[in-house]
Amino acid sequence: MLAKLPNPLVATPDIVLVEPQGAFYPLVRISGMPPSPDFVNGGLVAENVGLAPDDTFWPGNEEYIRLCLAQPPACLEQALDRIVR
Repeated sequence: MLAKLPNPLVATPDIVLVEPQGAFYPLVRISGMPPSPDFVNGGLVAENVGLAPDDTFWPGNEEYIRLCLAQPPACLEQALDRIVR
């Protein structure tokens, strides 16, 4: 699924993507990222990207953020560029 998207996350070595199994919510882990609630509520607010910390769905899994791919490809590409920034 992710291979079909223009994806700057794949080209960034400090980012690990976990392909979704039967849904459209891949998980993302970024080396050196603060706990996901802090990351989502801090830096990404400045970039105007809506994400969810994965510990919202799986308690104790705060090293991942969750993406939703239910957006047009152009919108996703812009959001992924902002996350990498």
